[in-house]
Amino acid sequence: YATGSVQHVFNLYGPTEDTTYSTFTRVPEGPTEPTIGLPLPETSAYVLSPHFFPQPIGVPGELYLAGAGLARGYLGRADLTAERFVPDPFSSTPGARMYRTGDLVRRRADAQLEYLGRTDFQVKLRGFRIELGEIEATLRQHPSVQQALVLTRRDSPTADPFLVAYVVTSSPDTTALRTFLQQKLPEYMVPFFYVPLAAFPLTPNGKIDRAALPTPSAGLFGTPGSYEAPRDHLEQELVAIWEEVIGIKPIGVTSHFFELGGHSLLAVRLMARIRERMKRELPLASLFQAPTVEQLAGLLRKLPEPFSPLVPIRREGTRRPFFCVHPVGGNVLSYAELARGLGPDQPFYALQSPGLDGKPLSPSTVEEMAATYVELIRTVQPQGPYRLGGWSMGALVAFEMARQLQAHGDTVEVLTLIDPSSATEARVSIDVDDASQVLAQFASDQGQLADQGAWIPDPALLERGLDAALEDLMVKGRESGLLVPEVQLPQVRTLFEVFANNLRAMKHYRPQPLPGRIVVLRASERSAEEQNDRGWSALAPDGLLLLEVPGNHYSVLRAPNVQTLAERLIRLLT
Repeated sequence: YATGSVQHVFNLYGPTEDTTYSTFTRVPEGPTEPTIGLPLPETSAYVLSPHFFPQPIGVPGELYLAGAGLARGYLGRADLTAERFVPDPFSSTPGARMYRTGDLVRRRADAQLEYLGRTDFQVKLRGFRIELGEIEATLRQHPSVQQALVLTRRDSPTADPFLVAYVVTSSPDTTALRTFLQQKLPEYMVPFFYVPLAAFPLTPNGKIDRAALPTPSAGLFGTPGSYEAPRDHLEQELVAIWEEVIGIKPIGVTSHFFELGGHSLLAVRLMARIRERMKRELPLASLFQAPTVEQLAGLLRKLPEPFSPLVPIRREGTRRPFFCVHPVGGNVLSYAELARGLGPDQPFYALQSPGLDGKPLSPSTVEEMAATYVELIRTVQPQGPYRLGGWSMGALVAFEMARQLQAHGDTVEVLTLIDPSSATEARVSIDVDDASQVLAQFASDQGQLADQGAWIPDPALLERGLDAALEDLMVKGRESGLLVPEVQLPQVRTLFEVFANNLRAMKHYRPQPLPGRIVVLRASERSAEEQNDRGWSALAPDGLLLLEVPGNHYSVLRAPNVQTLAERLIRLLT
């Protein structure tokens, strides 16, 4: 364009397997990076999840090409042909196929395809699938960044993987880069370290020499705020434990656990070390209330407080609180990403199961749980209108809470059931009094919560008693990385007992019709035999609003799907 003699420049994208060109776009004038455009006539371009579901607008996925121009396959390579040329489930033509490109893209609101990189550089970190190309593309949007490369490394003392961003930038202020990414990406995609370079090291053929990139040092950690040293022996002890568990030095007393890369497994390890070294017991949910060394020390200085099922994940905000009930496992750590996605102005309180502290189990029915939780939420918000929600089993309890609140003359303005358990008696198909069946269900649930597949208990071990089977699961969980080494049999037994109690309550609950506004947010990836509304329409005499969110029953609360879930919920709460 700068020559003045060229009117149009087109960007053509496509692999040889699709006859060279598959999509096209006119390149706009100016510094804007071009997209790869739209598919050619008589062709299709699909942006799909790993389970072959179309991704929503703006969500990255792998690009599949179909239609006219698709090659027959690789000559003499039937195995590779079967791997890359797969059946096209979206075509009405018998035998139609599509080509798996291995390229990572996302579809914009104007239908243009934006190229992000290769899926070869997709990594899995703490249960989250992360597209490194998406982080790099976002970094390049910062005005000071000319080039960006993101890698995973294991240089920390704990050998846990973490993200490192290497940038060719005109500014050495890595804190500004971290802040920029936090505004555009979920927290788990924000790199730990930022390494500014004058230029990337190159191989003899001109490609980036990844092996020659420098190892990041603690001084390059992009933590906002200044370092504050511990001020007494208690803070010093806690700092030492944090540095050991998280693997970063130095850590200041105002550093935020989750901003340092803390996650549920590290949280369990941290609390176990505090219990072991300091002989003090804190519930896991304390990290929501006190996510810094300074705040955690403040909790430890207080007299022991009784365990509370009410967990304030975020107290601050001008809006009415949103109360969200635990799933069948009883824990509420799965709501951390959702609470962050709702923004700093939305107070978020979670309700965890009584009994997680190892004390005797109570209550034992959905009705009793709802009555207990209603009393607790009144300590935060004495009068309605209330905003309630819950995922999986939590939806049942939230529904019953709404019924009890209405019976007492209170208003429930929002009742949100997040991929809820079925409203019918078919919600629990197993015999809840058969320990082997309950154990198998428990194992499956725990594994899928961490996105690592289901544990499979050994039936032969059950003949030696429940503890033997639980110990086997504990060992397998440690080997797979699902459980940290500090978790002992009493903690696993407590989790199982809470799960079994909640499963029995689920099976025996019989919900009744409820007037008022009811919203069901259903996971898009579900069995074809399932009812879309899971039977809840029959219980909503004033009508049911059914909305779809990407993901399966478990991944709706994990990024990137949780971003869409949060957006849907924000609109309902606004």
